[in-house]
Amino acid sequence: MNIKNLIAFIEENVESPINIESLSTHAQCSESYFHREINKLTGLTPGKLVEILRIHRACYLLHYRKALRCTDIAILCGYNTADGLRRAFKRQTGFTPNTFRAQQVKIEQLPHAATLQSLLKLTTENATQGTNVQIIQQPAIPVYGIKHENSPAQIPSTVGQFIEWRKSHRLSPRVSRTFNAFWSDPNNADTHFRVDIMCEATRAVSLPQDERFFSGEIPPGRYAIVEVEGGDPMSQSATSELIYRYIPQHNEEMAEFPVLVERIRFYPDVPLNQALNRVMVLLK
Repeated sequence: MNIKNLIAFIEENVESPINIESLSTHAQCSESYFHREINKLTGLTPGKLVEILRIHRACYLLHYRKALRCTDIAILCGYNTADGLRRAFKRQTGFTPNTFRAQQVKIEQLPHAATLQSLLKLTTENATQGTNVQIIQQPAIPVYGIKHENSPAQIPSTVGQFIEWRKSHRLSPRVSRTFNAFWSDPNNADTHFRVDIMCEATRAVSLPQDERFFSGEIPPGRYAIVEVEGGDPMSQSATSELIYRYIPQHNEEMAEFPVLVERIRFYPDVPLNQALNRVMVLLK
């Protein structure tokens, strides 16, 4: 049974009713066989697998789509009512959706996170080995950005502020590319962590009176670039593959500049398996 394809199917149909009949039909096997195989592969019942993926999407929507009400998020995650979402959310995270949103709880610290990471690992192990890497000459890209120098848990708040600023100046992702510059590894950071959230400066606009906001440029030069579908776990795997395998094997060296990730298709606006990022490493 291909667990990667199954998770993709759930993600792509998360707003619709999903039951063991539809899942086993997709997997082309009987319901009893499907139930046994899913439990063997994941340690979960099919219903719990679907619930975890629904709640994962709800977490991202609550953090990064502030304009959405809980009722809207419930529908987008396959629940008929906000109360249905609330019960499932509390069961998986220990928080109500409103408390989770207000406290900006770090998603990775939730009780179901280890289970989710194990599921994602099943779909990402060795997935980026041999990925098509290109080395291109990249011109300078003018950008506006906001510096996040705090705990990774506070990133959603910083991203939310930058999104609101972008909206006020009509610099949506449709007209202005989105980049993250990782100065440190979010997986090995506590309070000493920096990431710059940036958008392409397609026209001149004013910056807020906030020292975290800046204008600058992504420098020109030779970049090793790889495009990866599947969200942040895949991008992190591709980054490691690029830095520790591809670059040394091709007698290249990283320049003293952070790893860049261009966000092309955004989760949770698209299913997790369809999120598309471009990892960019500046070379000497």
